[in-house]
Amino acid sequence: MPKLITEVRDIRPGETEEHYFKELAKRADQRMRELERLKDVEHFRGATKYAYKSAVYHIQKFTNNPNANRFDIALRKNADGSVNRVDYHQKLNAVKRFLEAPTSTKTGITNMYKKRAATINKNNKTNFTWQELANYWEKEGAEKIGRSYGSDVMLKAVNRIKNEAKPKNIRKANQQNKKVDDSDVVKEVAEQIKEAGLTLDDLI
Repeated sequence: MPKLITEVRDIRPGETEEHYFKELAKRADQRMRELERLKDVEHFRGATKYAYKSAVYHIQKFTNNPNANRFDIALRKNADGSVNRVDYHQKLNAVKRFLEAPTSTKTGITNMYKKRAATINKNNKTNFTWQELANYWEKEGAEKIGRSYGSDVMLKAVNRIKNEAKPKNIRKANQQNKKVDDSDVVKEVAEQIKEAGLTLDDLI
């Protein structure tokens, strides 16, 4: 597995605060462009939901521009031309938080999905792959239903749909003329998933 490097170097002796901030901002902006490109890559279409989303929030707050999405912004100056300390630290901390966030990289997002999949499978007795859950998490319809019922119930419902769609289970259900024993809530959510127009391919 590729080594995930999220550490941010300290300012060097003799380096100006402006130069230090601009270098980190340039690195952060490049990483943001990479996340934007991931939006068109299978399993990573939700790449801009995590560290990227938080970074954009801070950038727009600093600039008062609802369309801004880059850290390449000027530092405020005092009347004597020196860098405003409060402004500097606010912007620097925002850049550092983004660069140090695991979800600011493709490798970090992959690792997050794998850890979440392992936890979900253990807690809910499911058998999702991280790729399946990545597809699920990026669906707006699934996210909306998940907010209403909770992620655990939602995932159990998705797992129900997934397992019922397996050919052997379809044949078994037809032969026995009964459904998998499950809670009424999970059944209800499974039906809502279908009514929302989310197909098995969408979710899985």
